[in-house]
Amino acid sequence: MAARSREATKNKRGKPRSKTDPDERAFSKGDEKSSRSSSRNKGGFSIMQRLMHTSASTEGAVAASNAGGASVVGAAAPSSVAPMSNVAAWGSLQSGIMVGEQKVEVVAGDKLIGLLSSLENNMATEIEPVSGSKADLSEIIAQQLKALSDKQTLQAIDSTSTDIISVVTLLYEAIWEDATVPIPVKELIGRTQITVLKIALQDPGFFDSDQHPARVLLNTLAISGISWTETDGVADDPLYVKMQEVITRLIAEGSNKPELIEEILEDFRYFERRQLLEAQAVENRLKGADELTERLEEVRLYARQKIEERILDSETPGIVKEFLLNKFHKFLVHVILREWPGGASWKPIMNIIDVLLWTLDGERSSADLERFNRIKSRLLMNLGKALEVAGFKKKQINKSLKNLLKLQESFFQPKETVVSESAEDLGFEDWLADAKPIVDQHMPDLHETDEHMQQVSKIPIGNWMEFQGEGDQATRCTLAAKIDTIDKYIFVNAHGAKVIEKSRMGLARELKDGTVKVISEAPLIDRAMETVIGKLRHVRAAAT
Repeated sequence: MAARSREATKNKRGKPRSKTDPDERAFSKGDEKSSRSSSRNKGGFSIMQRLMHTSASTEGAVAASNAGGASVVGAAAPSSVAPMSNVAAWGSLQSGIMVGEQKVEVVAGDKLIGLLSSLENNMATEIEPVSGSKADLSEIIAQQLKALSDKQTLQAIDSTSTDIISVVTLLYEAIWEDATVPIPVKELIGRTQITVLKIALQDPGFFDSDQHPARVLLNTLAISGISWTETDGVADDPLYVKMQEVITRLIAEGSNKPELIEEILEDFRYFERRQLLEAQAVENRLKGADELTERLEEVRLYARQKIEERILDSETPGIVKEFLLNKFHKFLVHVILREWPGGASWKPIMNIIDVLLWTLDGERSSADLERFNRIKSRLLMNLGKALEVAGFKKKQINKSLKNLLKLQESFFQPKETVVSESAEDLGFEDWLADAKPIVDQHMPDLHETDEHMQQVSKIPIGNWMEFQGEGDQATRCTLAAKIDTIDKYIFVNAHGAKVIEKSRMGLARELKDGTVKVISEAPLIDRAMETVIGKLRHVRAAAT
């Protein structure tokens, strides 16, 4: 990987799922999975190889080395695409020909692999990998070939191997420039460049099959660290520590046999499965039916935590918090004792909370009143059933829902109210005093045909996005649910906690303003290859 500095570089997943949400359904699950097409990169290497050679031919010549007359490793790679250093015409020379008083000797494949292994060992001890800086690999190879040459013999590399070196160099340049890959992941994957080069030299199928074990491993590592940002301290993260271990083992063993890479990949997947189980330890403990009553306090704490995670707005009326954390809390405890978290009722119940909170949100669009009128009867019916299951009497339920409806309706009136705290069982005036002022954003709506509105509509469940916060703070989260009937997009972090909710219009505005970006779902190596091919085509087009 070419030299880089962390300070100079700014680092600006979940499988995608589609969801059918009928207009009249307020609480759909939204977990219907869709298949992802797989790009096989058929002929990927030959495409890049051809583009490199045609680009170089169009430019007329490849840059000469400072020593004079030398061409770039992979003589076809144009310098305008990747500033790779030069070697003495060794990529285009044939064995046996004379260059001055020196006879060309093409380095055998096993000798080249041995040379790279020696370089790898030296770089592992001499270069600090976490710094993000590395000397240009092609320059180091050139220096090694020069050192192996003498007055009678000029060591050279065959043209195919030279092209592979160029392509791998370009791929790792593209990976470093990929803004969706967190810096810690880039630094880890950057250490594998020589290993991947050795793998590609022995098996060019690396470029043509997206199921090549080495590619799958690198793609998996990139996806696993997708939630990290530059400001996250990951050094003590168990995932980061495991990824370091995987990279170290890949470098030490991976270039010898593909089955060893598959073993490393399976070991990492096993780690991920184990981490998932540990992250769900509370839920798993709650599944033991014989232990549920003994764990009642733990269940209560868990239910409270899950409700609090849904309440993002610090100005949510205290009376509503009281309703959720007391009355609705009892219902949620009952559900956990009956089904455990993650059961069939879990997502609809979380959606009920989100819909209720939406009805008490001060930010309104022109279509929100119509949405509220359409869903309020079903929402109140679901809340009533929840309180009934929780053991409340009919009279208590009716009073709570009546007061709640009046409070909701007050949020759709164009007038300000005084904020105060009160207890739920007080009258309507006390409830009304808890309402927030209506917020008039004075922001023009984007037209339905706006490209950002269209983009938001197509974002699949499970897609990762990055929201820019104050200063350099950024939050990466995944789209967990679309509640179409209230126009809400719910985002959760890597631990499943709700961190952001946006309306479709609000999300589109942020996309337009550049304060949020969609993180690509395509596998890392596929994206890098597409970038390289795109740049090479651009160079060719610009030179014609």
